[in-house]
Amino acid sequence: MSFKNILLIILLIAITTQSACGNDMRESNSPDALGWFQFESQPMGELIFDGVSYGNTPVKVPVSMYSNPFHEVIIKMEGYEEYSREITENPGPGETIPVSLNTNLIANIQKLLSDETPLQSNF
Repeated sequence: MSFKNILLIILLIAITTQSACGNDMRESNSPDALGWFQFESQPMGELIFDGVSYGNTPVKVPVSMYSNPFHEVIIKMEGYEEYSREITENPGPGETIPVSLNTNLIANIQKLLSDETPLQSNF
């Protein structure tokens, strides 16, 4: 086999491999591969999904069905501790999964803990 033939085979393999990788990237970013999480919370707060801020709830977050199915969700509200939750799924193509984050309970507990009313004892 001549040097030109070997070089031609290597070039064809490189082009084929690059083309296949490019198709995978287009598929994962195509609108047909996207689903969404629709986040709601009371009170409203800043939604951080996988380390990216999406603004205040309610908010719809696009997710590729090919992405890692383990997601970290954080809600930040001024005057409150952060609320965090893990989601272990991805929406299917075109699917919207509603996610209700009830942060009222956390807000109420924090309010009770911060009240200056002394606890009564039965001693």
